[in-house]
Amino acid sequence: MELVDKYPGFLLEDLREGNGRGASQGDRLSVRYTGWLEGQRAIEFPGGNESTFVLGNRHVIEGWDLGLVGLKVGGLRRLVVPPNLGYRSRGVPELNIPKNATLVFEIELLKIC
Repeated sequence: MELVDKYPGFLLEDLREGNGRGASQGDRLSVRYTGWLEGQRAIEFPGGNESTFVLGNRHVIEGWDLGLVGLKVGGLRRLVVPPNLGYRSRGVPELNIPKNATLVFEIELLKIC
């Protein structure tokens, strides 16, 4: 896939296809997700594991903005996000995400608003 070739270390895998049209940049998405450090523990996100945001508006990490394009409602996608598409060299100390961490997410698209 083009994204994988353009961004070394970035991987995506559809675990469940979903229905309808795929998500596009500018769509408002509602998702449920689980995230963890590669090969390690789950990340506890404040506010739970659901989020609503506009795809492509940099409200989420770049790996999500790139990796959720084309995902359909009901679809489930696994993303492996290298540091340059995640939290980079800053990490997220309050979530115990270290600097330059590779992250793994499983994201289900609940609806396109």
